[in-house]
Amino acid sequence: MRQKLIFFLVIVGVSSAAYFFGVEAASFLNSMRTETKKKENLKFRDLTLDKMQTIQIGERLPNHLFYELNGNMLELQKIRLQEVSIFTYATTECHFCDEQFEILSGFSADSTLMSRIWIVSPSNPFELFKLNKRFNNRFKILYDHDSQFCDNLKIMTFPFHIIVESDFVIKDIVVGQMGTNEIKEILK
Repeated sequence: MRQKLIFFLVIVGVSSAAYFFGVEAASFLNSMRTETKKKENLKFRDLTLDKMQTIQIGERLPNHLFYELNGNMLELQKIRLQEVSIFTYATTECHFCDEQFEILSGFSADSTLMSRIWIVSPSNPFELFKLNKRFNNRFKILYDHDSQFCDNLKIMTFPFHIIVESDFVIKDIVVGQMGTNEIKEILK
């Protein structure tokens, strides 16, 4: 009986160790994948910025006059930013943008964070109204009439995120979708 108990404890111990090391190994592999993905994203961002040749990290975001959905005009540099904010350039016709809107809407419970997220879009204003209604009017949307701002910056892909300090100095640029954790990290 004692041998069976010892055998059982050895098996349980080995199984627990294998489980523990399996979890540790999986965690390690996930962190390696995350690091690899970050490096690939940075490389893609840098290639995109080289091709655009219009904005760079560390420079001020150029001023522009936008329309709000209520018809008022709003000068970009007159927006009072308290902290780091995200300007997401997206269209209502883009599947990846739609997914990004879903991710961004997840922050709607925190009005402080939502006040730091801006959507800039050249899409039809009626589509932007529908988009905002779908998300319970949580987004601050700036309409880029005739895609002037996006064209001036030579934004070629959506979604495209420009992260700015309160003085509109570009802190970072993310090309493509951002996940919830990335957004939390930026806005913390």
